[in-house]
Amino acid sequence: MDPHGDQHTSRLPPSTVMDAAAAPLAPSPRTLEIGCGTGFLTRALRSRIPVGSMLATDIAPAMIARCRTRIGAEEAGFQGVRLATAQPGSGSGLCR
Repeated sequence: MDPHGDQHTSRLPPSTVMDAAAAPLAPSPRTLEIGCGTGFLTRALRSRIPVGSMLATDIAPAMIARCRTRIGAEEAGFQGVRLATAQPGSGSGLCR
């Protein structure tokens, strides 16, 4: 288990993020991550796609907080990343 509590990450093939981001990208792509959890993939995606805006969402405010903690240590590389909770059934869309 890593220090951020990602017990499942050892089962994730290292190539998963690279495969997802292997397609040709626009010069300034927009990235949406649904269900960012602890930020394990958020960090990996941002390292692979360092330009453009990125929105990482999760329905659990606690997971957004954990993601923020994980990427906070590398804040310089996370310019243009927005974290938001999606409140199901609220009709208000995304909330910060």
